[in-house]
Amino acid sequence: MDLPNLQATETFYNVTITNPDLLPIPVSISEISANKQIEVNGALKILWVGRLCDFKVPSLLKVWDDLRDALQVLNLSVEFTVVGSGPLSSKVASFAKDQPYKICLVGEIPASDISAVMVRHDLVFAMGTSALEAAASGVPCCCLDASYSQLPKNYRYRWVHECRGFGLGWIMDKNSVVPSENQWAMIDLLREVVTNWAGQQRLCYDYAESNHNVASLSENLISRIGKTSLLLGDLEGLKRRDPIRLFWRWLKNVPFAIRKILSTGSRMIE
Repeated sequence: MDLPNLQATETFYNVTITNPDLLPIPVSISEISANKQIEVNGALKILWVGRLCDFKVPSLLKVWDDLRDALQVLNLSVEFTVVGSGPLSSKVASFAKDQPYKICLVGEIPASDISAVMVRHDLVFAMGTSALEAAASGVPCCCLDASYSQLPKNYRYRWVHECRGFGLGWIMDKNSVVPSENQWAMIDLLREVVTNWAGQQRLCYDYAESNHNVASLSENLISRIGKTSLLLGDLEGLKRRDPIRLFWRWLKNVPFAIRKILSTGSRMIE
């Protein structure tokens, strides 16, 4: 459980977990290629990886908007590739037509090919495990946040190695406070990729290898499972004791209770 999951669990069950033991999400680590330099006169190759669904698309559209604004200042060309599909694929395709840079929507690809596609790009935007896979493949990656609505106008970005509490994406909306670790404006992000690609490659890769390597985390997970005493019934008990949840459960059953009373009264009259 990472920090965003911990906080979501505490909110859902209305509890405070003291001295939590955070467990990072594991990922396989690849051998990274030799450091490269971004071609000044070439197009910057940017990749998005993720499902095109309700809580991920707002982040993608925010990236596109901020990228458009940044390119009005920077003398830089961009080729943007989207890997993924989902219920909002047609909406994404419609928005892609309005962007002033090249966007290629390739849909789904086999999971076994993801790493090979990532290493052909200079920068990856993703959330969750996909962000880790990019870092573990040796590609600088920005970890995005989930949202079911428009993100705040002042939203900023973070590299995967800047994630707090092993988190791989917070849940936000347009009124949310931008996470403290999100410090990069899009224009500064692009400048960093152009001038310090090798440095960001190393920082992202080292973060994934040190904190999310499946080889070391698997033993840690097995050890922690052996020490836990939490049962599913314990969580169900917490849910039942939550007064707000009890109220909504009661409210949900009101129509059924009314129908039962009316049905009983009707039979008595007959």
